[in-house]
Amino acid sequence: MRSPATVDDGPDRRDPAPVGRPSGPVGRPSGPVGSGAPQSAPPYRDEDRAAAAARLEAARPGYLEQVRRRADDMGVPKTPVGRARKAVSMVVATARINPDVPTHSRRRVTALVKRGVAVLTRFYVLHLTEQLTELGESTSWMGTAICDYVAGLEAEVADLRARVARLEEERSPS
Repeated sequence: MRSPATVDDGPDRRDPAPVGRPSGPVGRPSGPVGSGAPQSAPPYRDEDRAAAAARLEAARPGYLEQVRRRADDMGVPKTPVGRARKAVSMVVATARINPDVPTHSRRRVTALVKRGVAVLTRFYVLHLTEQLTELGESTSWMGTAICDYVAGLEAEVADLRARVARLEEERSPS
């Protein structure tokens, strides 16, 4: 997605559409023409998937499992703590804000005006981005601290459950 600061003053650019698909803004294919709805993948039956998996396994043994493992590594973590840590890492990755606005343009006059506005507003933009960056960094620090605290609590609860189970086993008549 392009931010307003990077929008060129030219006409809206669209990707050339593959055959059978309407064109949409860059990176956002649209659904049926004029609907504005996103396209969805066609529904596949489990038998189709199983047959495709069997064909792939016959052609390249072990490849499907490797792809599934890599997809799991890149996907959403399965545990709540893992998901929280992933969210914190996303905040860390985006916490730094670049104060430099793009000033290029196809028109010389427009580029000159953009550079002039950028020079005149740089002090305020730097001050604002500094504060937002500090907010993002402190948010990520807080998220990391909360994740560590929750992980410690989960470990303590697991230990207590094991101790309770052991005590109940010792007390129960055999």
